[in-house]
Amino acid sequence: MSYYQYYEFLAMDRPLSEADKNALGRLSSRANITSNSFAVHYDYGDFRGNEKELLTSCFDMHLYLADGGARRLMILLPAQFATRTTFESIIGDCDFAEFVDIGEGSILDIGVYEDEADYEDWEEGPGWLDALAPLRYDLLSGDLRLAYLIWLASTEWDMLEDDIREPLSGIGPLTKSLEEFGNFFGINRDLVQAAAEATTGSDCGEVSPETALAALKTMPDEEKAKLLHRFLIGDPLALSDLKASVRPSKKMNLGEGKSRLRTLRELRALADKKREERLAARERAKEEKRRQRQQELEEERKKRLERLRKIGDEAWGIIEEELAARTGKSYDRALELVLDLRALAEEKGKLSGFFKRLDTIRFAHHEKKAFIRRLDNSPVLCVDGDLFPSLCHRNLEVP
Repeated sequence: MSYYQYYEFLAMDRPLSEADKNALGRLSSRANITSNSFAVHYDYGDFRGNEKELLTSCFDMHLYLADGGARRLMILLPAQFATRTTFESIIGDCDFAEFVDIGEGSILDIGVYEDEADYEDWEEGPGWLDALAPLRYDLLSGDLRLAYLIWLASTEWDMLEDDIREPLSGIGPLTKSLEEFGNFFGINRDLVQAAAEATTGSDCGEVSPETALAALKTMPDEEKAKLLHRFLIGDPLALSDLKASVRPSKKMNLGEGKSRLRTLRELRALADKKREERLAARERAKEEKRRQRQQELEEERKKRLERLRKIGDEAWGIIEEELAARTGKSYDRALELVLDLRALAEEKGKLSGFFKRLDTIRFAHHEKKAFIRRLDNSPVLCVDGDLFPSLCHRNLEVP
């Protein structure tokens, strides 16, 4: 039985060596290997490698996706990841996200292995990891909004009490990578938007230039020299560590701050409101699209009628040619011409003459049953809601 599985690994801190690429090539001959990534999918069978070992030896992020509903994201974090304790206190006893210690660092392992999430649109694996990659640098810079999203997911799947309060004062402004994380794990999109309605405190998100400059001015010279040296030697984590060091509060006190923390009940109520607004906006967009399409069809119809006015009775000859082709598309084109000629006849008050010509066409091509059905099922034979007493509706024997 076919079972789609997608594995992708991404190296962010250093490129893969030739030895790395050769070793990876032995794991799968079907893999797409670049200087910083390894990706392979299976419709039958499984991946032979060990995900955690590959993370510790070559890569910094790993993504897994299967069409049975399984989703997994693993993020390698170095020893200097300073906000792990705070992160863990936010996600609590979430059973689908945990830290795994490996050497001096750790792996944040987030996985859903049953069809618990509500994936609105199925997408295959390519593209997901690139969209999620900024989350690692955000984490290392001290941004805790990913922890909030994991907590938010657990409120859906673990059925937490409605009076529990959010761990941070929202996640706004919502970044593209945070939004894609919600999409990847099937977190209620309206709940995510409700969380983003409130902005985060100074402990999350981007640090303002003014705040960063003030922090740099008070930073000890030795610490600044070390950071500058890391930039000079091309340390890929230097920028993240610098952002973390200029945050207003390195020791984050959850629940404190100017913003009142909302309850889960409040978040859900806001999410319901946002869902109604989203669906209403979708219907308005559909209606506008239908209106525009109707307008386009009407413009096309006007142009066709103008062409028919110019060619006059030659149009009946074109109908004969279309019927002679004996194809479904030619019958459709013939019927469209008949409908347009009827509109012109009605415009001129000459419906009686139109129906006489149409009777001639019907009798001449009575053996073309597919066209006759199209004709009988169309509005061309109706006048003010009733069938026109045309010769073609008297069930006469065809000689």
